[in-house]
Amino acid sequence: MERICKAALNTTDICYVELATVYQKKAQPEKQAELLKQMEAGYSRGTVTAQRVDSVARVLGDSTLGKTDEKTAQALLEKIAPGYPASWVSLAQLLYDFPELGDVDQMMKYLDNGRAADQPRAELLLGKLYYEGKWVPADAKAPKPISRKPWARKWPPITTSARSTAVATWARSIRKKPWTIC
Repeated sequence: MERICKAALNTTDICYVELATVYQKKAQPEKQAELLKQMEAGYSRGTVTAQRVDSVARVLGDSTLGKTDEKTAQALLEKIAPGYPASWVSLAQLLYDFPELGDVDQMMKYLDNGRAADQPRAELLLGKLYYEGKWVPADAKAPKPISRKPWARKWPPITTSARSTAVATWARSIRKKPWTIC
């Protein structure tokens, strides 16, 4: 895999993600650093897309692939986020996974930028934050529910609170829908 991707690196930018994954799993930080320099040069020239940079940064922050390099991932994402809105959510997810990289205000800023760019992952992560009570407090008082149709009573009630709406969005995304069960 490594040999094939190295040969195709100049023509196929997906190979950056594959090689970053290989180097992460094999614990080869020198090769990974060299790959990142090459990728950043390609991004500056316009031959590597922001989506690929985002994907490589997510590999760097994935603890299931080996030792993480979350600070490098954060630097890559902060560089591309103004031009690639999905990276705001990747930054927020990185802060969620590695709280020592920032604080709740910074995470909420990243999520607000992602939500402003209509990124559904931002809504899901915000709902997860409120649902778990991690980093953000729960609502002080229960919001007033909106009336529901009888067929929709099995889902959590829709509320007027933005936090509760985010939680409901996240909760619905992780449930199995009755129409998908065979």
